[in-house]
Amino acid sequence: MAILSQPVWRRRAASLGASPSSGREAPSVLPDTSPRFADFLTEFRQDFGGWSPVTWRGLSGVLRGLEGEFGQQSLSHITPRSIDRYLSRRRREDGITTATCN
Repeated sequence: MAILSQPVWRRRAASLGASPSSGREAPSVLPDTSPRFADFLTEFRQDFGGWSPVTWRGLSGVLRGLEGEFGQQSLSHITPRSIDRYLSRRRREDGITTATCN
């Protein structure tokens, strides 16, 4: 997070409805309202629920692993770098192959 100069902070605080003279303080961090990965998985399971049981059996382990890693993160915070770190750790610790990662 970048450090803001006071004039920029005041402009942002004013745009949020707070000013030094109003007696209210601006929130230090805006709440993250983007959906969580777990929410995405819930929708995914509903939208693709018509897949065969064999497909779901094969996919369920993958989805559990991803949910364990990224479940509480907001979708906006999951980056290619975080996915690469997850896959690198899985290769190193679990011995999965590049083909499995793909």
